[in-house]
Amino acid sequence: MAELCGFSEVSMVHFTQRTISALCSLEKEVLCWASESEKEQGRIWVEERCGIPEWRNGYASVDGVHINCAWAPGLDHDDAFMNRKRRFSFNVQLVTMVHTLRIISYVVGHRGASSDARAWACSSVVDAPARYLRKDEWIWADLGYPFASYLVSPYQHLAATKSIDFRRFNYSLSSIRIRSEHAMAYVKGRFPALKGYRGLLASLRAEEYAHDFIVAALVAHNLAMQHDEAGRYLVYVKEGLDRSMTPRDYDWDRANDDDLEREMEWQKERDHQQWRHQQEEAANQFSSTDRDIICIDSAKERRESLHDALNRAYDLQFVDTTWRSRQKELTKKQLADVERRRIQAVLSRGHH
Repeated sequence: MAELCGFSEVSMVHFTQRTISALCSLEKEVLCWASESEKEQGRIWVEERCGIPEWRNGYASVDGVHINCAWAPGLDHDDAFMNRKRRFSFNVQLVTMVHTLRIISYVVGHRGASSDARAWACSSVVDAPARYLRKDEWIWADLGYPFASYLVSPYQHLAATKSIDFRRFNYSLSSIRIRSEHAMAYVKGRFPALKGYRGLLASLRAEEYAHDFIVAALVAHNLAMQHDEAGRYLVYVKEGLDRSMTPRDYDWDRANDDDLEREMEWQKERDHQQWRHQQEEAANQFSSTDRDIICIDSAKERRESLHDALNRAYDLQFVDTTWRSRQKELTKKQLADVERRRIQAVLSRGHH
């Protein structure tokens, strides 16, 4: 590139660094949370997509993407970069709008060995969910994320193999969550450098530069996607996906992302202060274990209400599960077997 442009190699390095720095300076304006109008567009898309009015407030989805390293890191403890696929990588968390795939929040800075749950724990959404989501709003997630009242995830894969009720819910949810996969592919398809970061990770400063490089790519992607046509969008997704396209992948909504006004900031701040007060009260009244149980129960209650809404929308009935069995992700028969074994164990201890 330096030879083609007539610049020295050092100049090209400086130009690249300045470009990355300039893009990172736009992070707060470009990688910002959705405005009320954008949320409403997302709600309409979700309702039209799945046909379930009660699901419309899940307008965003979160997923993790690994940015592989082209070379083995030269830092100490490089095993921290090794992901579950035995590749050196960075774990990046992206929250995206399901209708436009625009990135509205992110976590960059974790090495490949970090799980999605660990990386997600550093998100600003987790730190202050009321600043981003109302009580009746949530983010779609997969099984790699912990239970939370503002996250909705599918039933476990093993449970889905045993019950048609679980399979129905997971299938309907996947029709929305597939957009997260598209969002990851969209970014990588536009910037092939994110398929294998070629910088030398020989120092912590070099690692920080890699983080800035990733953030700069996300900013540039959000800026550029406003001008993408449907055909170009599919080209990028095809380039970024690690599998072949299927008919369910072909979906594009020409929603307008240009108007990203920030509304209701005062309401978000008030909700945040109320949430903090509730957290402080809960910390004084309950133990850490009890608070975890309450959090899990609230997440399962939300999923149960969405499952009920699915059945109402399509005039379905629960076939092989009950409310109690679904809380444990078991069928009626499995729950009965578990309870019978528990009673037998108690009786056997009583005889001894």
